[in-house]
Amino acid sequence: MVQDEQDAYRVFLRRAQACQDQMNAGWLATPAASADANVPDAVARVDVALANLQDQLGEVLLAAPQAVGQAAQDLYTALRNAADAQFDLHTRNYGHVERLAGLDRDAFHQHTDRVRAAREAYIQAVRQRRASITAAPSDAASAMRIIQAAPADAAWHITLSQRMPMHRIPHTLDRDVREALDRLSRPDIRFADPELVAAHQGLVAALVHLVDEFDGTYAPEAPGPVTYTEVPPEWKRTDPSRYYQTVRILAQARDTVLARYEEMMNVMSSTGNLPAPQDPPPAQNFHVTSGNNSPVNVNAAYATDGATAHAGAIPASQPSTPAPGPWHRSTVFWTGAGAIGSLGAAVIAYFTLIK
Repeated sequence: MVQDEQDAYRVFLRRAQACQDQMNAGWLATPAASADANVPDAVARVDVALANLQDQLGEVLLAAPQAVGQAAQDLYTALRNAADAQFDLHTRNYGHVERLAGLDRDAFHQHTDRVRAAREAYIQAVRQRRASITAAPSDAASAMRIIQAAPADAAWHITLSQRMPMHRIPHTLDRDVREALDRLSRPDIRFADPELVAAHQGLVAALVHLVDEFDGTYAPEAPGPVTYTEVPPEWKRTDPSRYYQTVRILAQARDTVLARYEEMMNVMSSTGNLPAPQDPPPAQNFHVTSGNNSPVNVNAAYATDGATAHAGAIPASQPSTPAPGPWHRSTVFWTGAGAIGSLGAAVIAYFTLIK
């Protein structure tokens, strides 16, 4: 609950309590001696308290959700009706020496009970509002869920970041994009900051559009299992404008996703909700022995910023130190891991041959 909203609730409650106290004093007042006499002070002060309460009611209605606003309106109405009942009793009983509460005990009890019930209902509505705000996930927690749902090194993000021609869509890419969209659309990802809300909605909308464009591609007419969909290649011959327009729209949808993803990360960073930078994963190390049983260390580093990872044998006295890097990059390629298996096999085969 923002501070301005909470302050508006508190001020309204204090003014309602002051109005209720003045109302109780009014019930204890006796009518004026005649129509020409002044209204008793206790009755007159009720109208002043109501005017102050009405002013604050406007502040609450501007700041509050519907439930709290309605409860505030009901409390004001209960007090207004009680004040009207008091004044009506006063004007019909000039010169009477009995107190207003004694002139109509039923009205006194009914209005007093209604004011008390409306006040309790307002307090309960504010408590529920506070509980709902407290229970809502914080922006930092939602930012962490964004990172978990769509990490920078996700396969789909890496593939899109390569900005290859979009005439063919692998099933794995289609599946991963849809899964990311489902995770990013979860109800537990909710932001309070309007800038974060807009960035999150923009990313989700971009992914929805990309999935829609994926749905406009077709499975190839070929025997065997189908592992991709594509823009029909025969369109290049029969309708080239349609073919290239479709490929261009797919590329634009991809570029929009990448732009919205980067915007999401930048907004989370600028608002202080991006998780702290993480250390890069350690380099992969394998130990094999040569024909004379002497150890050989094989190291594979990771690559960043579009660089190519390198793998090779290093001396035992020269430890491998991964290069530091920030948590997020718009293009991150983990190409070293793919070379490890073949490199290890080549080393072993080489020393086997020279034995």
